Amino acid sequence: MATNEMTTLLQAMVLAQAEMPNPPLDGFNPYFSSKFSTLLTVRDTVVPILNKHGIVVSQTFDVTPEGHSVLQTTLAKGKDEIRSRALMPIVTDVQKWAAAATYIRRIALLSICGVVGDPDADAEDVVRAPEPKRAPEPKRDFSPHPDTSAVPAEDAAKYATAFRDAMAKRNDAAVFVVHSDLNSEGQETYSAVWKLLSAPERSSIKDAVNRAKGTAGKF
Repeated sequence: MATNEMTTLLQAMVLAQAEMPNPPLDGFNPYFSSKFSTLLTVRDTVVPILNKHGIVVSQTFDVTPEGHSVLQTTLAKGKDEIRSRALMPIVTDVQKWAAAATYIRRIALLSICGVVGDPDADAEDVVRAPEPKRAPEPKRDFSPHPDTSAVPAEDAAKYATAFRDAMAKRNDAAVFVVHSDLNSEGQETYSAVWKLLSAPERSSIKDAVNRAKGTAGKF
């Protein structure tokens, strides 16, 4: 039975929640192999019952004084309101921001209505979530095998001279800077420079780089 206009928001919410089921789990998350309630289903489940009891729901975006976007979910009846605010992620890609907005709208609507739209995994998904994999630092092959024919001779000579100057000054940090710059050029360029250096020079460079990195013996 619908509530009258004199009923407070909290009284109306008690009646609405007594009728409000948890929304069906109509979505599927392949990452965790789990089901969830989509925003569309959550809305179609809770809004008609809220409206039946004179409660209007709105979800609007606002901006904090610091410039952060905020989603505000509001339940209102007469002059009474229940509000919930959630910070939006800082995302520059519009499509990714829209996807995040849909997700947060769904969670906020579930929360303010007190219904459940996700399976209770007891935080297992968070615990088991794999950490992002970092790409391993590429290992450089300093043997004559890489094709160095496309590397300009003057570039290789420039780096070889830079190595020798840094070694002459016994400056491990400077050697490491040359190594880092050369490492970013690619395996072929590094190998071309390596060919211009003598075996003792290469050994000294490796030692200097390892000392600079604090990982002696791991060049």
